[in-house]
Amino acid sequence: MKIYARALKIDEDIIRNETYVKKVADSNPDPLRKGILDFWQHIRDAGYIAQDYPLDKHINTTIYKQALDGVIRKSPKDKIYQQMLAFYKRNN
Repeated sequence: MKIYARALKIDEDIIRNETYVKKVADSNPDPLRKGILDFWQHIRDAGYIAQDYPLDKHINTTIYKQALDGVIRKSPKDKIYQQMLAFYKRNN
C-alpha cells in the first residue's frame, strides 16, 4: 500500500478502503484472450489503429493454463480453482 500511496500521491487509507472494502477493482490472473481480442477489434473499428496486426498470435494462454491445471491436480476439490477453470474456459 505504501508504494502505491507514495507513487500515486494518495492517502494510504483511501487505497486500502478502495481495494479491500469497496473492491473497486477485481484482480484476476486470467489472460482474458477473448476480451483482449474483442477490445482490439473495437479500437480498430474506431480507427485508432490504421493497420491490421495479428494480435491473436501474440497472446499465449498456455503458461497460465498449465499453472491452473497444476494447482487443480494438487487440490481437485478446491472451489476457487474450479471457478477459475470455468472462467478460463469462458474467456479464452
